[in-house]
Amino acid sequence: MKESDTRIYVTEHRRNYEAAVRQLDTKAIRDRAQWLVDRGLHPVPINPATESVPDPHNPEKPLLYQTIGKKPTYKAWPAAALENTIRPSEWPDGWQVGVLCGTAVERNGQRYYVTDIDKDKGNIASVWRCVGSALGLTRGYAWGRDGKPDSHELYLADAPHNTTTGNPLYEGIAEYRCQSRSGEYAPYAHQSIMPPSIWTKGDRVEQIRLESDSAPEPPTVSADLLMKVLRWSVAICLLAPLFPDAPRHSIRWALFVEMHDAGWPIDDAVKFVTVLDQFSVNPDRSASKFLSEARNQYESAAANKPNLMRTGTIIHTVGLDKREQVAKVMKLLGVSTTRDESTKAETPSTTTLDLLQVLRNKSPLKLPHQPIEYLIDGLVVKGMFTVVSGKGSCGKSSIIYHWCMEFIRSGCDVLYLDRDNCLSAVQAGLNRTIGNQLPDNFFYWGDWLTDEAGNELAVEGMGPPLVNLVRRMKSPVIIFDTLRKFARCDENDNTEMGNFISEMKHLTKRHGATVILVHHDNKEGSGYRGASSLRDDVDTLLQVESIKDPETTKIQTLTIRPDKGKVLLHSTTYTFGEHGRPLLLQESIDSRLMAIISRNPGITPDAVEKEAARLSVGTREKVRAWIKQTDTIERRSVSGRKKGRPVSGLYLRASSNALPIGESA
Repeated sequence: MKESDTRIYVTEHRRNYEAAVRQLDTKAIRDRAQWLVDRGLHPVPINPATESVPDPHNPEKPLLYQTIGKKPTYKAWPAAALENTIRPSEWPDGWQVGVLCGTAVERNGQRYYVTDIDKDKGNIASVWRCVGSALGLTRGYAWGRDGKPDSHELYLADAPHNTTTGNPLYEGIAEYRCQSRSGEYAPYAHQSIMPPSIWTKGDRVEQIRLESDSAPEPPTVSADLLMKVLRWSVAICLLAPLFPDAPRHSIRWALFVEMHDAGWPIDDAVKFVTVLDQFSVNPDRSASKFLSEARNQYESAAANKPNLMRTGTIIHTVGLDKREQVAKVMKLLGVSTTRDESTKAETPSTTTLDLLQVLRNKSPLKLPHQPIEYLIDGLVVKGMFTVVSGKGSCGKSSIIYHWCMEFIRSGCDVLYLDRDNCLSAVQAGLNRTIGNQLPDNFFYWGDWLTDEAGNELAVEGMGPPLVNLVRRMKSPVIIFDTLRKFARCDENDNTEMGNFISEMKHLTKRHGATVILVHHDNKEGSGYRGASSLRDDVDTLLQVESIKDPETTKIQTLTIRPDKGKVLLHSTTYTFGEHGRPLLLQESIDSRLMAIISRNPGITPDAVEKEAARLSVGTREKVRAWIKQTDTIERRSVSGRKKGRPVSGLYLRASSNALPIGESA
């Protein structure tokens, strides 16, 4: 610090000290100290403090200045306060008053302990009031200052508790000041400054004063109730900011199940969730709905029903990066998280040598062969992650509805998750492309959905509830409509979008699902909207383009063009019939047979006939004639023999226009 700055710094602090002393009412301080003594409490004389900064001219002798005291600094002050060594009437001018926490006091023949709740961060004061009201806690002897109102409440608790000072579980949000050792008071030098003292910091000087609705003196309370309010309040301060706009019910359901298993009374569970909802963004404010949800989840937990939501649901809903914060919340609530794998520390389950053996025994070429299977020829591959992008109202939903019936005919269960369209639009689209009834294995979940009791069922995103649904489906196909409504991140941020896609691909990699994500093009209409990592990380990216009648705006033709693919893909065009149902614009037999051979280099003529029959590509005679006559393919010997003769495999000639495996048309 420069010499001029040092002098200014010291001068300002001296000036602030003088201003604070002028506001300090020594008589009121002495009266408050005597008031504490009369009630069996122990006032703490707080002396002015001496601070220092280095003197640029004499480093060995710093510059000293006085400040108004916030805590006592003289030797053996706890003992002096406990024994009331200094009578209040003899306190020096300029001293302030605090109260010694944890000391015993008699009330109505029962022993109580002085306890201060120090509410320090965020909106803890407001949360404390609401939780206290819900649990029937009496208002304490409360004080604060202009910059930090209602920051302390003094009680007489019926049992001592070990101090929570510095306990990381409370995140510095609040502090329970009542010193004890093994349940008995121990003077650990814990005190709280109280009215009518003065608080200073920098150039700020504020009066500490009683709250207008403060109790006239510290009330007697249950220590267990006080600790319960503290734990609930801190838990709500930690969890409420994490609440997403949707799905909100999954967090509540998971809490109810965990609370049931931890032995919470259902009334307490509903009270906690009600206050939690009040301090979350866009609260639901529906105590009756919370009670109904609690009853349903408590009954399900009591019946040991499978696939119930638990702590893992909360973590996946609010984000994996918040798992430690969620774990602290559950610990504050006395809820075990040992069942939740996502909160456990990662410990190796096998040795390095064991892992190498597993990798050796389960190399890709030793695992059962998984052939590439097209659910939509040349466009959608089973078990891959596909993004379908196009302009608004270009026909994306119509063509995907049409595909859903193709998926079902291929033996797949379909789950359509829709956060984008209203019910009337969905009904019109489904009636037009599918008919007036969905097959039993076509499950459509929109944000309008409610359960049998009329409770809102917000569409699930990635998380245990959705994974549990996928596990119960046969050859699952999952459609997310649209990316913007499910991503909950900046779609222009490569890192965030990459993390989102990686999380979604868990469904394809671990559960064998086929995933289709509906997306929108950019404003320029030059391609998909957002970060480049979207294209980099997905398996297939399809662009949808349509031509409309300029007068009726009805779609005349719709073309799906592959922009990226990990296997051979080709463009496909649909026309729309009289009733608005998509009809495949047939390609030539030549191009479709060439596509079969290009996807399966070395395929035998017999296998070409079988695949052509499966895809309804011409008659057997036409396929055989094409294989004999076309000059776009060549035969090569492959391993194996048929009826004693070498087997020939078919390949596209290098001069043909077909694309090799791994490229997109």
